[in-house]
Amino acid sequence: MDHYILSLKKQSSFFNNSARQVKTQRKVAFILVYHLIPNMTLIIDGLKNIGRVAAIVPKGDRTKDLSFLGKDHKLVSSLGKEDIHNNPKIAIEFLKKKILPDEEIILMDHGGYFAKCLDIFHEDIFIQKKIIGILETTENGHQKYERSLQDLNIQNKFNIISLARSYLKSMCDEYIAKKIVKTTDTILADNLSIHIERKKVIGIIGFGKIGKGIARSLDSLPGPQKVLVYDKDEIRNMEAYINYDIATSLEELLEKSDVIFSSTGSGAISNSNIHLLKDSVCIVSCTSFDDEFGNLSLLRKEKNSHEIAEYNEHGKNIFFVCNGNSVNFSRNVAGDPFLYCWLASKFFAIKELLDKEEDSHKEISCISEFSEREVLSLWKTHFKAEN
Repeated sequence: MDHYILSLKKQSSFFNNSARQVKTQRKVAFILVYHLIPNMTLIIDGLKNIGRVAAIVPKGDRTKDLSFLGKDHKLVSSLGKEDIHNNPKIAIEFLKKKILPDEEIILMDHGGYFAKCLDIFHEDIFIQKKIIGILETTENGHQKYERSLQDLNIQNKFNIISLARSYLKSMCDEYIAKKIVKTTDTILADNLSIHIERKKVIGIIGFGKIGKGIARSLDSLPGPQKVLVYDKDEIRNMEAYINYDIATSLEELLEKSDVIFSSTGSGAISNSNIHLLKDSVCIVSCTSFDDEFGNLSLLRKEKNSHEIAEYNEHGKNIFFVCNGNSVNFSRNVAGDPFLYCWLASKFFAIKELLDKEEDSHKEISCISEFSEREVLSLWKTHFKAEN
């Protein structure tokens, strides 16, 4: 992406102009679920062109230095995913405290934090009237909302738009997968003087869009490494079988792999199977810490800010890249302008939510192709190629 001109002013202009495509007279309050990383200020500032950011529900570590948020650090809530999942009713009280009497709500979810709340949202008349809709951005969250809708005993009353299966998201997932492999290789080389291609077995847990992209990126590396794949979904396992070795079980993959890319979003490596890992294995998270390793007590009991965190468990050395945090948030991978195209599509999805009729079909819908083309056109005008 070196041929694209990038500056803070240009980034801010792009996000603000994307947000200004939304025209509404309604007073909207946003509840934003997002990672506490610097580029979130671009989204926050953009949302202020549309309405009020009422609260930020942080993903992952809530103890980070929030000085980059300035005064907006006060928006960061102590509410977390575990709080909502353990007691979904707490979400209703949270929303009632955060919104003003004349406001309506858009929940900007990231990972299905509010998916388990759909049933109790339907039981509360106040919440029913206040929620304009829900915007989900991840595949993991999309699937959680699908399951919640299947479990509902009544007709869903809320519009839900997902960006997870959009064309722009697919492009970004492929790009992120390449960056994950490249960044991991650089981190391992800088900290442990090893390279991925020199490892015998590279394991991939989860053969979704990110997992597939990682496998394709590994194909381009020299060396004798074998790519071993496991996915709990049999269809995805068979898809992997066409080009890669597949493990018959998760346990087999853990026992054989020298480097593991975990991209399940469902805690595949846990306290119950960590003893199966090889000595000196390197583990890489490709999704959010709370989704991938949130229940792993090994990482919870000790803070480590280094790029490589070394632990000794069951007599084995285990190396966690970025201490189990997603690699795509290290070394400014998330700050790549290519990814801004998808991030800005959030604003166009908000526009679609606001434009939906009240009696529209209340299933999960995807952002329209028209909106994707609009955001892509706007992106091109802001990040022009150098001559």
